[in-house]
Amino acid sequence: MGKKHALTYRKKITPPIGEAIIPDIGGSEGAWKRAAIQWIEGDPSRGLHVPLKDWPLDWYTGEMRPFNGTKRSHRELIGKEYIRLGEDDEAFKAEYPEYPKLSLLLQAIRTNLGRKQRRSKNGTPAERNENVSAKA
Repeated sequence: MGKKHALTYRKKITPPIGEAIIPDIGGSEGAWKRAAIQWIEGDPSRGLHVPLKDWPLDWYTGEMRPFNGTKRSHRELIGKEYIRLGEDDEAFKAEYPEYPKLSLLLQAIRTNLGRKQRRSKNGTPAERNENVSAKA
């Protein structure tokens, strides 16, 4: 008989600033637009009453960073590009045909802005894919 392993559950941690919660946008069609709208207008129907662009610094830095840092950064990239393109859906889609997939869209925006892609200790996503392909 093998060892029995206890199931472990992550304890859900409540953010220190309760009103500073960024709602999920999902990965479905239109997620990019929800991200842009959360940056520009907020999303009161989902509990985001203050647009992300107007958030005080302490709502997404310090002890709130694990809860909101990445989400806010992603919404900021998409929102600012949407504004730069005149808040025109068709212009945004033409500029970024990657829009249906958020990870590809964020990568395309970073490339367009001349930002370097972050690199993990295991290399870039492309390098990791090459390593997997080489092993197969």
